[in-house]
Amino acid sequence: MINLEKVSKNNAMGERLISFSGLAIPILASTIEMAGKLNAQAYPTLSGIFFGVKESSLLLYIVLTFAFLVGKFFSRKGDKVIWETLQTQVDILQGIAFPEHSDDLNDNHRVTLFKYQKWYLARLFKFKYWPLVWRGWLVPVVRSGHTGKDTKTVFSVPDSGRQAEGIAGLCWSSDSIIHKESMRNISNASSDTNKNYYCKVSKMPRWMLDSYCDNEKPLARNILAFPVKTSRGNRWGVLVYDSMSATGIDMEKANNAFEIVIEPIGVLVEGV
Repeated sequence: MINLEKVSKNNAMGERLISFSGLAIPILASTIEMAGKLNAQAYPTLSGIFFGVKESSLLLYIVLTFAFLVGKFFSRKGDKVIWETLQTQVDILQGIAFPEHSDDLNDNHRVTLFKYQKWYLARLFKFKYWPLVWRGWLVPVVRSGHTGKDTKTVFSVPDSGRQAEGIAGLCWSSDSIIHKESMRNISNASSDTNKNYYCKVSKMPRWMLDSYCDNEKPLARNILAFPVKTSRGNRWGVLVYDSMSATGIDMEKANNAFEIVIEPIGVLVEGV
């Protein structure tokens, strides 16, 4: 999940590195030029410093170039304007889709933007099985509200659509809107029959459901997923509404809201 505070810090650090290297490189070039013109007898100390800089100029250029490239990297990774705008968009969608639950916990009725990634190393340590790492994943990057951000839930979306995980994975593999409502209320005390049925309907792996139950995390009873594409029409990810209420999602309002914001979202995700 994108941490907007960290994104902002990365952006600020990247901008500082770019500014520093952009200022230091011409100063370095001027110092090297002056080293050949300075009268060593008249200014022995200053001349020694300038010649020392000249002798180390190759290393200094490498260091400053590296600092510039690192700054560009962090500025891009820390593009706070895009991420903050995406956060605003999903917050708006949450407010429109769940008008009757505006006073309830954010965690109970939320909107999450998932981005497709070819690699996801975190699953390697869970499964200890290398081939799973590069099979394709839907990773949460932005979630509505200010709570429920600490999530490690990702869904596998391999080349075989039949093996895709979750409603998000089904949406990705079918490239269509998927809606599942009135799903069973599941807790740790639920029977295996109910748990397996929930997994069948939601396409959630049983180990993931058990993890939710063991950690006393509630499972959504109403899930609506939309495919997200860039403004150029390239597949980018999935937008998922989920609610702890069996009928908590206003399908018509959610769909209308998505149609309004999908165009600006498509433009925004081009840069991330």
